[in-house]
Amino acid sequence: MQNIKLNLREGTYDYEILLEKDYDICNFSKNDIWLDAGGNIGAFGLKYNGLVNKIISYEPEPENFLLMCEHYGMNKVTNIECVNAALVENEDVSRTFYLNAKTNKGIHSFYVKRGRDKINVRCENFNEAVIKWNVNKIKMDIEGGEYDLLMNFEHWDKIDEIIYEWHRKHLKDFDNKKFDELVYFIKSKGFNVNHPPVKGNWATIVHATK
Repeated sequence: MQNIKLNLREGTYDYEILLEKDYDICNFSKNDIWLDAGGNIGAFGLKYNGLVNKIISYEPEPENFLLMCEHYGMNKVTNIECVNAALVENEDVSRTFYLNAKTNKGIHSFYVKRGRDKINVRCENFNEAVIKWNVNKIKMDIEGGEYDLLMNFEHWDKIDEIIYEWHRKHLKDFDNKKFDELVYFIKSKGFNVNHPPVKGNWATIVHATK
């Protein structure tokens, strides 16, 4: 993160998010067009934009979105398209989004959490977005929404690589049934899938390549 200009929010996990190295395992190429589902404050784009052709970064929460755009502007990043919307598996044009008011501003979610503030956010269809932007690789960190998007995905022939976070706590998938179902489904589309053991309430990074 050397020489990157930042405007981080005091008392949040913004800096910790920027230090994460989960996506260093990806195979970045100068011809890649990456779909960044869950852009947050722009960490993925800030780190990897120089290694790829283009990144399309979707972030539905307004404060995160504005900070993401600010970060790209401050650092004169020109190969990222910012979209203030959530990606969904159907034709919903808006949905209720539950906000985490505590220190981690990266765990807002469609999943109902008691006591959370909520807003309506704009939505775009995932399948249509992949075609619209001519995407060939996908990064997803959308707090449990990965299952619905990938299980309803139609354009596997266009994708070379996927990396996503699995949030078993959001999905209440403590027997790993949905996790195993999704991994089997992705493998059936011709991908090799790698991941560490799935346990506890921690998110698990799943990496799929052809």
